[in-house]
Amino acid sequence: MAKKKASTKRKSGRQPKAEGRSVWGRFFHFIWLPPVRRLILAIIIAVLLFWHWSTITAWADSVWDSTSDLFGWGLLFLVIAFVMLVVGAWRWGVPSLIYHWNQWLGGAAFILAAWGILAFSGQGGSFGRGIIGSASFVGGLRLLGLAVIGIILVAPGVCWRLTVRFFSWVGEKLKKRPSPEEVTYIEPATAETPEPPSVTVPQPPLIKEPEAEA
Repeated sequence: MAKKKASTKRKSGRQPKAEGRSVWGRFFHFIWLPPVRRLILAIIIAVLLFWHWSTITAWADSVWDSTSDLFGWGLLFLVIAFVMLVVGAWRWGVPSLIYHWNQWLGGAAFILAAWGILAFSGQGGSFGRGIIGSASFVGGLRLLGLAVIGIILVAPGVCWRLTVRFFSWVGEKLKKRPSPEEVTYIEPATAETPEPPSVTVPQPPLIKEPEAEA
């Protein structure tokens, strides 16, 4: 009987500890659930944002001002190019993008040319001003060069065929052109000095002497 009482006392003494452990285990198990973890993380982020809201807004304003001064409206071109890259990689895969590298570089050249056009109106930021150098004739030549490079990269085969046809056409025109005739230079004849007219001097008549009488 004494042994049974002792065993019952031991069991009764262990029960509260087991119950306490099970409560804490259930609590941590509940916290570790994915929805609860996400909710706690969202609450922590919201509290931090509310606590440092003024600092965050000041930092965001400074970043936006510096970015707009650097890129201007050309930032829209960067966003469009990034979206196109992501969509192209998702639809056709990265190997396809690498295979058509020339077309992507040609598109980049066209974007830079458009960015330079914005810089002429003061909307391209410091990066756009760096593309054209200055809003002058030289800047226009740079944009023309970027456009030509973009065309060559996008359609290299067509550009090569057009170049070959152009030079062949020029060669045919040069062949059909008549050769200039040889011009012989004739030296002018020296003017002959006229001979003076011959002047006949009249001679006095001969007077016969009378014959002497015999």
